[in-house]
Amino acid sequence: MTTAGSIQWTLPASVLLCVGALMLGAGAFLTPCAKTADRYRRFFGGGLLAALILAAILSGSGSLSPPDQPTGLFVRDAISISSEKLAILGGLFLTLMAWNAGPIRLLAEKTGCLAILLSGLMFVGCSADLTTLFLSLELVSIPTYVLLGIAGETKSHREATLKYFALSAFSSALFLFGASYLYGITGTTSLDASILALRTSESPLASIAWTMIVGGLAFRITAFPFHFYAPDVFAGTSTSMAAALSYLPKVAGFVAILRLLGPGSATMPTDHFLITSLLLGGMLTMTLGNVLAIVQANLRRVLAYSSVAHTGYILVGLAAVLHAGSSPEPIFFYLASYAAMTLGVFAGIESLESIRPAVVEREDLAGSARVSTVTTAAMTICLLSLAGLPLTAGFWAKLQIIVISMSPADGLFRAASVLVTINAIIGAGYYLPLLVQLYAPSLPLRSHRRASPPATIASALAAMLTVLWFFIPMN
Repeated sequence: MTTAGSIQWTLPASVLLCVGALMLGAGAFLTPCAKTADRYRRFFGGGLLAALILAAILSGSGSLSPPDQPTGLFVRDAISISSEKLAILGGLFLTLMAWNAGPIRLLAEKTGCLAILLSGLMFVGCSADLTTLFLSLELVSIPTYVLLGIAGETKSHREATLKYFALSAFSSALFLFGASYLYGITGTTSLDASILALRTSESPLASIAWTMIVGGLAFRITAFPFHFYAPDVFAGTSTSMAAALSYLPKVAGFVAILRLLGPGSATMPTDHFLITSLLLGGMLTMTLGNVLAIVQANLRRVLAYSSVAHTGYILVGLAAVLHAGSSPEPIFFYLASYAAMTLGVFAGIESLESIRPAVVEREDLAGSARVSTVTTAAMTICLLSLAGLPLTAGFWAKLQIIVISMSPADGLFRAASVLVTINAIIGAGYYLPLLVQLYAPSLPLRSHRRASPPATIASALAAMLTVLWFFIPMN
């Protein structure tokens, strides 16, 4: 397959990339005002939703890459299709959530950068070369810097932007450093060719290369010890931006790891070292995230450490999948369930903040049931799913991780599955009190504002999917 021929596998991603570029260009010429604000929001929000629908149609109708032909820069297989689904799912929630959020003068930039960020996630999934994989990851990072920068003008917003930018640049350098070692060992940037070369290579630098690459990706998924930026950045940015950070970079990181180490490429000499590192990292990450979340008073910091804990669960499952060389479907199901339940909570907070003052502390959730019954009910379902209780997708997601972790006849994996169960119980210790706060009494709220309909719809849709996927698990 030639380089030009492989571009056909990137159609859904290319659509979003072009739409994002057009929106950024249109923003330079359009000047919104108070009279045209609603039309302006419908134009850009509706435009991105239409682009997501078109990308979904192209993704569903596209064919797979021929397995018997060498790949070019891109490939279309189960991993790329799953990454497209996850990008479209997250894009739907985030577009609705941000529909009425933020100043109207920056809407073109926000929507355009979000479209480009989503396209970068899709490009990560279909990358078959170290070069395109790195560039695709940067296509996720650079719009994120812009979105963080325009999310607010306070000192905390600027601090969050600077922290994320500096640490993201460090992680990119770490990934690139490892990739350069990998190229030096194998003499090629093709992922398939690199794997074939490493199977016969005895170079001690291979372990260093993979450690650097996975370490660079650990920042994106907020894995220990690269998780420490998340609470400060989540607390310092807007609600919709914190929601995007909780999901999109995490998906990009896990998809990149699966693209590099997934089934079919997991037979190299460094496998045992890498899998053990991922497993131990997952055990530390979920424990640290859950324990620190319990002691937080700030709601954003609670959700940040919750995101860290879920990274740990997924890492344990990922290590088990790589150890067995089995299908990564449990990982993708967990990421889809995580999208519904986490973005559903953030969408609920966004909806509440459109009526009442900013929801900053846990206690600020008090009285939510009196403000918006629909939003409160949706957040209740999503919080129950985050806790992993039955009748929600979160229950199946955690159960699958426990089951696949117990499958290998290895004491460390068995210990990890037990630790996942214990951490799920610890997690309920801070999710359920948040649920109680939603129904706690509060002073009467005098406000004539209505809840943001798009954010309310996003929260309700997330709750519906969370329940639906319990009875009909997503394939």
